[in-house]
Amino acid sequence: MDILVVLRAILYRLRQGCSWRTLSIFGHWETIYGHWRRWVDMGIWEQILGQFFMRAKGKLWGIDSTSCRVHKHGFGGAKGAEYQDIGTSRGGSNTKIHALCDAKGRIIDIFLSPGHRHDSNYAELLCDNVPEGITILADKAYDSDRLIQFLNERGVKFCIPSKANRVSERKINKAHYKKRHHIENAFQRLKEFRVIATRYEKHRENFLGFVTLGAILAWISPVLKHALVF
Repeated sequence: MDILVVLRAILYRLRQGCSWRTLSIFGHWETIYGHWRRWVDMGIWEQILGQFFMRAKGKLWGIDSTSCRVHKHGFGGAKGAEYQDIGTSRGGSNTKIHALCDAKGRIIDIFLSPGHRHDSNYAELLCDNVPEGITILADKAYDSDRLIQFLNERGVKFCIPSKANRVSERKINKAHYKKRHHIENAFQRLKEFRVIATRYEKHRENFLGFVTLGAILAWISPVLKHALVF
């Protein structure tokens, strides 16, 4: 099958959130899925996003998370829901997307977790490769002594409001904190893709692949805007 047809089929599913079998309108859906799964196993999408990390702009980067509801078809993956990054919170069964974005609101790193896990558990993973001199913007859910020490040791600045239980409230640069909307905007763009807004994938690798692909498209959308319709 022509690789361009495969890519167009995958982009169609990303946008529409349809089943893999629906992609029979492009050709044999098993062949399309086979290509997708092979690219996921090879880490192709993570490698591409890693290249964009080197092109991140600005000094104010943001971290945050968003929850995606899990459809009933998203259950049944090997080793159980927890292993597949599916958890249960007040909103029902969901998966969390943890992301780091640059000053232009373009995602440069992504992790998944079960929906009931706290955001701060993944902050160090997101900030592990952040270069010295960058300022991390985050809401008060990320206010922890462990993260503050982690950032200080790496020469990374931070703008994180204090939790209510802190004895001494930390002063923040409010002008900088207003820029935190960039990470919220990044999640909004991701969730325009139906296969991300609602998780249909049983396997976490497949879902992470689509989330990463969505992040890549945000980087190259100016080029593709008039080139692809999906």
